[in-house]
Amino acid sequence: MCTVAFRSDPDAGLLQLLSVRDEFLDRPTRPFGHWWPDTAPEALGAQDLVAGGTNLALDITRHQAWIVVNGPAEISDGPVRSRGWLPLNALAGRLPDPESLTNTPGFHLLRAEARRVSIWTWDGNELTTRPVAAGNHVLTYAGLDASNHQRSRATSTVLDSAPLDAEPDSWNEVLAAAWVNPYDLGSRPYGSVGATAIRLGPVEAHGWSRRHDDGSWIPMTEETN
Repeated sequence: MCTVAFRSDPDAGLLQLLSVRDEFLDRPTRPFGHWWPDTAPEALGAQDLVAGGTNLALDITRHQAWIVVNGPAEISDGPVRSRGWLPLNALAGRLPDPESLTNTPGFHLLRAEARRVSIWTWDGNELTTRPVAAGNHVLTYAGLDASNHQRSRATSTVLDSAPLDAEPDSWNEVLAAAWVNPYDLGSRPYGSVGATAIRLGPVEAHGWSRRHDDGSWIPMTEETN
């Protein structure tokens, strides 16, 4: 289902963000890289090898990230369109519109910049857009700062007291609250499979991914070497 926790300070021109990806554990994924040279050459992200897209696309040059989180609306009939192309299309300037979302399940699409954060939400019938105010926020399946969502509440509580700094390790307590341990979903193992920390400023953009084996953080650009 995924969780995105972030602290936005537009006056200081700073956005700090943690994205936790939840997925079937047996779904193959490439590590962070520039995997879309024809459609979104500037995008840096982990590629889903089933549908080809990504849940998070970062443009280090333009200091911008787009992240998609699944939403409640599901598709009962017809072919289902992958939501993993939404961050890539948006980063390339192709924003979602209702006519292009036929057979697309529900989602929340987050645009993250140092001085601006916005969310596009699709409920299966209507597409809405809203700016996000400065401060601490948590985005989950249930929406932004959903008080009726247990993981959102738990993550928000930790985020409010987290002494975030320029190092990705400062996210570790928030990560522990947002992380979903593996469980069986429809006879397949499901849970959190990865985490990404991002820091966006007026003249900087940094991203780190978390290693599975020892929990250390690696700069995204190192994974492409």
